[in-house]
Amino acid sequence: MKRIGVGILVCTLLTLTCTAVADWNPEDGHKMHFPQLPDPSGWDVCATYVKEEEWGIALADDWRCTETSPINDIHFWGSWKNGVEGTITGFWIAIHKNIPASSDIPYSRPGETLWERYITHWKAVPIEGTWQGWFYPDTGEYLWRDHNVYYQYNIVNIDDPFVQKNGTIYWLSVSAEVKKAEPGSVQPLWGWKSSKNHWMDDACWGRWWELDWKELYEPPYFEQSLDLAFVITGGECCLEIVSVTGGLLDTPATRTVQAVIKNTGTATCTNVAWQFTFSGYIFSGPKTGTIASIAPGGTVTVSSDAVIGFAIPGFLPGTVTVTADAANNVCGPATVTKDLFVFFYLWYVIP
Repeated sequence: MKRIGVGILVCTLLTLTCTAVADWNPEDGHKMHFPQLPDPSGWDVCATYVKEEEWGIALADDWRCTETSPINDIHFWGSWKNGVEGTITGFWIAIHKNIPASSDIPYSRPGETLWERYITHWKAVPIEGTWQGWFYPDTGEYLWRDHNVYYQYNIVNIDDPFVQKNGTIYWLSVSAEVKKAEPGSVQPLWGWKSSKNHWMDDACWGRWWELDWKELYEPPYFEQSLDLAFVITGGECCLEIVSVTGGLLDTPATRTVQAVIKNTGTATCTNVAWQFTFSGYIFSGPKTGTIASIAPGGTVTVSSDAVIGFAIPGFLPGTVTVTADAANNVCGPATVTKDLFVFFYLWYVIP
């Protein structure tokens, strides 16, 4: 949502595009306290923004991060009032800091906006269920047996994703920008589905342009905490050293060893640390370095100079070991050790 939180994001929004979309199933895992699954007979809470009328509602719910890593995928569930489906031109998605409950406001709520995108690509998977209710928090209106179809919305492979930190509580806010209805037609309204799983404080709602967040309770008695259905996921970073090469062309006392590090996973590897370590008659200390990130399928070439003590033909002067690891590498440190060989005073890394 633009003008979200403290209203600092109007000029910094980017349009997100995704290269692929995929469904989410519970066995696919998650990066939060637990998935907040949809209540198939619960409520859909209005989270619609109509740009032409400068009117809208935003909803938000909190989660605790369980893995320091980029949020590559976001999944949530929702449906339409009275089953009247409209056109969603985009979703406003934001991540906020957590403001804990206090004596002044006795419930936690979204704080400063940390990340925001206008999402234009997603996959919506229809799910037919039992009758579900509709809830409009601004007026308190609620309708029983309003509709019986809802959708799983899958946003994956997010460009420049937000990197969450293990143990931190964040808030996810969502609002669907819905195309204005033609004159004389009913304005379609989209709602975020309630969850049967409750965690920490209630979800919150706020009006666009104000976002004075208020907590949500389930109709009709407004005593039961209302949480929203979503799950934070993402691919996995996996580093591999695909090659270690090098060759001596000029001076027998100096050589350069190169290593190619590849991310074979499906999530961006962050804070990649690499190191060259030499043994034997190679008079060079370890060389280290860092790489901010490697995208899925991406490669980075790193190198180190080495000084050889003896360059005798047919002699194995020592070995080079290359290691690489990342803050979110699920495959463990990548390690390759290669022998160096001298041939006619020109030496190289043995493949």
